[in-house]
Amino acid sequence: MYAMYFLLYGQPSDLPTALSMSRDALSSETNNAYIQHVYAYSLLFNNQYDDAVAQLKAMFKNSVSKPESVLDDLTLFSSLKREVPNLQELTAFLKAGG
Repeated sequence: MYAMYFLLYGQPSDLPTALSMSRDALSSETNNAYIQHVYAYSLLFNNQYDDAVAQLKAMFKNSVSKPESVLDDLTLFSSLKREVPNLQELTAFLKAGG
């Protein structure tokens, strides 16, 4: 999925495209865990923090993901020098179990 590529390696101008692509993919594959993750991250990187957290909470509630997995992904973003919006707040939320 190109949306994840844009999130990992793209320019800031690619972030809205990543959100649009992941939203479209999610509408056709609502149960796909990978797409749900990419959509949550797309929301996050497009400064839609509350919506990203709501997406993550739904994923945790439905056993699609675990907070530990998201923390691992955030480490990946950080290692690629991607600035994660609200990183401290999000990390605290995840470490508390989501």
